[in-house]
Amino acid sequence: MALARDPIGNGQLEHPRARVQLDNPLCGDRVIIEVTWDDNGMLTELAHEVQGCALCRATASLIGRDTPGKQLTEIAIAQTELERLLKEGEEPTHHHWQGLSVFKPVHGHKSRYECVLLPFKALTQALEV
Repeated sequence: MALARDPIGNGQLEHPRARVQLDNPLCGDRVIIEVTWDDNGMLTELAHEVQGCALCRATASLIGRDTPGKQLTEIAIAQTELERLLKEGEEPTHHHWQGLSVFKPVHGHKSRYECVLLPFKALTQALEV
């Protein structure tokens, strides 16, 4: 709840390299992610705007806190780790992503997985541009 109440990275970038908006038509969540990265594949800036539930806002805040300064490949690992945590209850194994464990209570609540994953999906799409 703390991540949802205090959105880290909320806002817009002045000159984003990529911008993606994703919607979850089932619950109405909307996520906009803006990013920049350098030629070495490191995320340098990230901003997000979220209209959605606390889970969606919390994930976006975690992304805003933990992904700047990370390599794009590390971000893909984080999404995979989060999916495993939600679907299988498996704790993250990479020390960079221990913060994902806050979503362990969502394991077993399949209808909420998309709420948690939507910001990561938007981020992944933005990085593929």
